[in-house]
Amino acid sequence: PIPCVPWQSQTSGQYQRRVHGICGLNGLGVEIAKNVILAGVKSVTLLDQQPTEMRDLSSQFYLTEADIGKPRAASCYARLRELNPYCQVELCSEKFSESLLTSGRFQVVCIVNVPVQDQVSINNVCRLNGIKFISAAALGVFGGLLRGLWKELRDKRSQWGKPKVGHCHQRHQR
Repeated sequence: PIPCVPWQSQTSGQYQRRVHGICGLNGLGVEIAKNVILAGVKSVTLLDQQPTEMRDLSSQFYLTEADIGKPRAASCYARLRELNPYCQVELCSEKFSESLLTSGRFQVVCIVNVPVQDQVSINNVCRLNGIKFISAAALGVFGGLLRGLWKELRDKRSQWGKPKVGHCHQRHQR
C-alpha cells in the first residue's frame, strides 16, 4: 500500500493506477500537480514549455529567480519528483497536441489557463479517446473548473437534482 493516500475505499485503488498529464505549471497547475502526486497516483507527466517569467515567482513556489527563462515544467520537475517516491513523475518536452493525447499515454488530462476554444477541442479529443478531462483556470480573484467526466456525470446527474448556478460578492458597508 502507498502511505501517501489519505483514504481507503474501492476507488482509491483505481485512482492509484491512473496516469495523469498536467499541462500548465503556473501557480494553480503546480498546486494541482503537487496534490495529485501526494495522493499516490501511478504516474504524473508534466507538460509546460512556457519560459519562466518573474511574475511566475509570486504564485509558483517551486520556481526561483535562477529558473527565469527556462521552461516551467523542467524547472520544477526535480522538486515535484521528490514529493512521493511511489509516484512516477515524468517530464514531457513535447508540445501539447492532439497526437500526444491520442498516443495512449494518459487516462486523465488536466489543463490549466487554456483559452475556451482550445478547452473545447481538447475536451472533444479526450472524450473520443476515453480520457478523463479537467480544465482549471485562476484569473486573479476569479477562477473556473470544467470536468469532462461525461459518463460519470451522466450516471449521477439524476441523483443531484437541478444544478445551482450563482456568483458570490462581498458587500462593503461604511
